[in-house]
Amino acid sequence: MSEKRVLVVGGCGFVGYHIVNTFIQDSTWTSVHVMSRNPSSNHVEGAHYHSGSLTSFEQVRSLLADIRPSLIIHTASPAGFGDPGNKRYFHEINVKGTQTLLKAAIASEHVKAFIYTSSVEVMEGSSHNFVTEDAQIFTITSRTDYYAKTKAIADQAVLDANGMGGVRTLCLRLAGVYGERDSQAIPGALHTFQEGRHRYQIGDNKNLFDWLSATNAAQSHLLAAKGLLRQPEDGSGKVDGEAFLITDSNPVPFWTFQRQIWSAAGDRTTPGEITVIPAWFMLNLASAVEWLYWAFTLGLKRPKVLRRQIMTYTCKPRTYSIDKARERLGYKPVDDRDEQIQRGLEWALRKDKEAA
Repeated sequence: MSEKRVLVVGGCGFVGYHIVNTFIQDSTWTSVHVMSRNPSSNHVEGAHYHSGSLTSFEQVRSLLADIRPSLIIHTASPAGFGDPGNKRYFHEINVKGTQTLLKAAIASEHVKAFIYTSSVEVMEGSSHNFVTEDAQIFTITSRTDYYAKTKAIADQAVLDANGMGGVRTLCLRLAGVYGERDSQAIPGALHTFQEGRHRYQIGDNKNLFDWLSATNAAQSHLLAAKGLLRQPEDGSGKVDGEAFLITDSNPVPFWTFQRQIWSAAGDRTTPGEITVIPAWFMLNLASAVEWLYWAFTLGLKRPKVLRRQIMTYTCKPRTYSIDKARERLGYKPVDDRDEQIQRGLEWALRKDKEAA
């Protein structure tokens, strides 16, 4: 049996860590390698770590020649709710980095498959009601936040590159991921609780919202990898050149999920103690604040919290069909939400204590 090596670019991040851990535990892979600008955190025993920049073609080319991977998983990305004004960084990692990795992969005699960790955020529209992969994605001319735009540009580039140099590609469009080592969803909810802001609710909490546990996110990458490397030449099971939506397939109202985290953290707030703020008011307020930022900073800065993107998240539906992933990848999400929330909370509390 030929050796199967995998390179996880961004494998020291939250999702990357769980992908590496899952691949290490699967006997299919001869070795698991990680490329990171600073490979000093989130290590998995048995994996091999390499320092390098995904935007440097020479560094990527040299590493591929050295470790000879049959598969590249590109999971490196700035945080979706990071600094909204840092357009250059979003473009550098999501667009230039992806283009560089694809160029190096296509030029390599060893790489046979390429998986891009994309996001449900690449799809157009502020409301997503059980949408499928057929939905339109943002383009370079779209008016949306720069994270979604640059992820969409990268997503399309990966799909367009399918078959070039014999490399099969696909994109996994993940819902919001939560779990141990999470740096956004659970820590964000925890800090809201710690600051006493958990008694406020935006909207009527009727908007269903899909989430994705770190376990399911990692498993989807393993299934996608095996599907690409054994890809049949034809048939309905085609996976190369395709995008797949990945969720827990267990949507709940947005604030219900937040309260599940708060409850695990010790919250005992009753429904009567919750102040409901109309969604229309917060959406209009966020739009006004963003306009003021744009006007007074000449478009150089945007508010970090009170912006329309975040307000939309709290009061619009965000649900997705995973039928395609079930049928073609054999994806079967496990129900580990309670466990992942608890582990994510313990991790966040531990990091807070270390930072104190």
